[in-house]
Amino acid sequence: GKSDLVFKEKVEYDDENRSATLIGIDGDVMQEYKSFKGTYQGKSDLVFKEKVEYDDENRSATLIGIDGDVMQEYKSFKGTYQVVPKGTGSLAKLTIEYEKLSDDVPAPDKYITLMVNVTKGIDELIAKAK
Repeated sequence: GKSDLVFKEKVEYDDENRSATLIGIDGDVMQEYKSFKGTYQGKSDLVFKEKVEYDDENRSATLIGIDGDVMQEYKSFKGTYQVVPKGTGSLAKLTIEYEKLSDDVPAPDKYITLMVNVTKGIDELIAKAK
């Protein structure tokens, strides 16, 4: 199915300011642990370790933060990518749930931008697969 294409194959996004990689799995394993390392807003070696849960029925993948830079500011951080059929194509939906470690921690705008760019990479993968 299309969700297999989107979430269980290699997806990459790179430009001069950000980089992100999702590396998929084989078979019917529905979750995995992986580590993301890249550059964002001039900071090199941005690390995000995550548990990934796949839901083929809902065409979604949820990335649950378990360690890394994001966990220095947030008690919990969970991003869900979902592909929703729309007309002859699909709509990529991104949902982010987070809990700050303290009130003075900013909203996770930098991570939202990064995740939006990963969504653009998913869109490019789907376009190439057609």
